[in-house]
Amino acid sequence: MKKPEHINLKLDEIEALLKRVEKGQNRDGDYEIIKSMADTIIFLNQAVNSKNVIWY
Repeated sequence: MKKPEHINLKLDEIEALLKRVEKGQNRDGDYEIIKSMADTIIFLNQAVNSKNVIWY
């Protein structure tokens, strides 16, 4: 997987995004932010798994 797109968000912007999604009031661009977040989780998970990290 390629490196995810970098998006700068402040904590209050993330909280506002989550509130909009919870209420079903998505704005233009919200999907792209959520997609980037999901891609980052997948990318980090693959990186951790490739390093054979043991979680305690």
